[in-house]
Amino acid sequence: MESGALTFQLIDDDGDDLPGRWSYEWSGRDPLELVIYVVTELSGKPWKWSSQRKGRALLSAKRCRALSIRTGKTLRAANRRLTSAAIARIVANETLRPGHRPPDTSVIADILAGRREADWDAGPQETTPAMLRALRKALKAAVECEGGLQIVWGDRD
Repeated sequence: MESGALTFQLIDDDGDDLPGRWSYEWSGRDPLELVIYVVTELSGKPWKWSSQRKGRALLSAKRCRALSIRTGKTLRAANRRLTSAAIARIVANETLRPGHRPPDTSVIADILAGRREADWDAGPQETTPAMLRALRKALKAAVECEGGLQIVWGDRD
């Protein structure tokens, strides 16, 4: 089974680190990749990085504001059922073999609502909604400090 690590780091306009760093380790498919699919599908707008290279991507302060709004909308109580269904469908299409049952949308909804802690070793059915919450938290922090966000995959610093 695939596994990996991901770090969100707040940065200023010059790319220097600001206080604010969140790290996650996961098993299964990269949950951020699946979150990007979900947010793109639900918002109807393409995901755009400010800059991207192998193992690292940057979001400017402007992109953080836009993506914070998009991710916030997916986590609203009124949209949670739709978001849960989209996550279940994308996880099933991207990670499961045909004929396997899709993930339980009620478990996904509980993780999205914060009523249940995700098991980061359980695979994408739990890591994807947890990563959506984690991304929203990082984007919100970036907006509050008027900074950007650097995402690093693996152990690169």
